[in-house]
Amino acid sequence: MEEKQNKPSLLKRFFSPEIVRLIRFTLIGGVNTAVDYGVFFLLHTLLHVGSLISQVISFSSGVVCSYFLNRRFTFKAKNKMSTAEVIKFIILNLIAMGSSVLVVWVFETYFHISPYIAKLASMLVSFTINYVGNRFFIFKAEVDNQTQNNHNPTQE
Repeated sequence: MEEKQNKPSLLKRFFSPEIVRLIRFTLIGGVNTAVDYGVFFLLHTLLHVGSLISQVISFSSGVVCSYFLNRRFTFKAKNKMSTAEVIKFIILNLIAMGSSVLVVWVFETYFHISPYIAKLASMLVSFTINYVGNRFFIFKAEVDNQTQNNHNPTQE
C-alpha cells in the first residue's frame, strides 16, 4: 500500500525555509499591530482610559499575541513553553521597544526628521531586532531541529 505524500505548500515550493519564516513573521507582525491598535482604540476611545495606560496595555496585548502566534506558526515550537522562554521573549521585546524609542529620538533630535518618518525607521529596527532575537535566541533550538529533520529524513 502506498503512503500519501505531503505536497509542500506553494510558499515552501518557491522560497527557502528561512524566507518562509520571515514571511510568516511579517504577517503575524501585522496581526500583532492590529491587536495593539485595536486594544488601544477600545481602551482610549471607547472606554476613555488614559493614553499612557492604554498604550501599556495595548502594547502588552500585542506582545502576548506575538509570542503565541510566532511560537506556533512562525517557529513551529513543539517543546513545552517554559518560564525562561517567556522571560527571554519579554526581554527581547523590551530591547526592541527601547531601541525603537531611541531611533525616534535620534532621528527627531539630531537629524530633524519628521516623527512619522522616524517611526517608520524605528519599526524597521524593531522588526529586525525581534526577528533576529526570536530566530537565533528564543526559538533557535526549534529551528535547528527543523533544519536537521529536513536534511536527514528518517527512512523506514
